[in-house]
Amino acid sequence: MKKQLLLRILCRFVVVLGWAGLAFGATEQVYAQTVDWPQLTVNVVNSGAVAPMFLTNAHDGSGRIFVVERAGAIRIMQNGVLRPTPFLDISDHVYTQGECGLLSVAFPPDYKDKGVFYVYYSHNVDLVAGSHDTKCDTVVAKFSLTSDPNVADAASESRILVLDQPFHNHNGGQLAFGPDGYLYIGLGDGGDHKDPLGNGQNKSTLWGSILRLDVETQNGNAPDCTNLTAVTNYRIPADNPLVDGPGGACDEIWAYGLRNPWRFSFDRLTGDLWIADVGQNQWEEINFQPAGDPGGENYGWP
Repeated sequence: MKKQLLLRILCRFVVVLGWAGLAFGATEQVYAQTVDWPQLTVNVVNSGAVAPMFLTNAHDGSGRIFVVERAGAIRIMQNGVLRPTPFLDISDHVYTQGECGLLSVAFPPDYKDKGVFYVYYSHNVDLVAGSHDTKCDTVVAKFSLTSDPNVADAASESRILVLDQPFHNHNGGQLAFGPDGYLYIGLGDGGDHKDPLGNGQNKSTLWGSILRLDVETQNGNAPDCTNLTAVTNYRIPADNPLVDGPGGACDEIWAYGLRNPWRFSFDRLTGDLWIADVGQNQWEEINFQPAGDPGGENYGWP
């Protein structure tokens, strides 16, 4: 009896070990997947630009690349060569201290027909000459071409939006037309360390957000945050996510809770929006907003 009992116990023990071995064996077969990253190489296309901030094309079939220089010029590069004459030069009123400067340019879908485009720059109109105060205004403006398609008319400036920047940094700086034809504008939280003004979560200010504006219809309806802007020449799309919302939220806002959305881009194939938000000290953030999203996302800063 003792031998039979011992045999039964041993058999059960072996079965348990067998199942455990299968379980542990299955676990051991799970490996981290390796990613076959593409091999990237860096080639110098042109080295003549001065402090280039951004480059894009006008989608007009010309093959030209427009290079934004921080000091206030936009240069045309064609076939790898920079044209000697700037496409646009507004350096006489662009402020470049701190993170300020000429930061981006955007060409609307009908640029080839209308010959107008939009720029984002910092203005020094409120600064005293020789002052170390690095505060500046943020300006979004429209310009037109001359009869020469490679030269814009600097005197044609029509300001769409002017904001009084609280500090010298976290300016945002990106302009991009979405698949819907509206202009999207990236604004940082206004600057300094850890968002001292609490702009990131304050929907009654435009800072710390991405705006969505109809710039084809200027003065189409009353801007919602007129107390924050010196110039407002745009229409607010009726389907913006905060339109007629509670708590005095600015209807111009498409998404908020951003620290410094320095760059963002729409995927030309899918319409998805990718947002690069500059972090405080250690972490950077990439946010994804799928095509067809109704907007209104809070990305959590601070």
